[in-house]
Amino acid sequence: NSGDRIDYSQQKRENIGDLIQETLEAFERHGGEDAFINIKYMVPTYESCFLN
Repeated sequence: NSGDRIDYSQQKRENIGDLIQETLEAFERHGGEDAFINIKYMVPTYESCFLN
């Protein structure tokens, strides 16, 4: 959370939070039928990318 500041790291793909989110979404999309359950077990705050 950068508050009101402009986050210039978006252009360089350096924002670690965004990279983690993209990685978890890729795992869910391509990881098989139990991927979401396994991700949710390790990251309780994760929400499915298919529900949004």
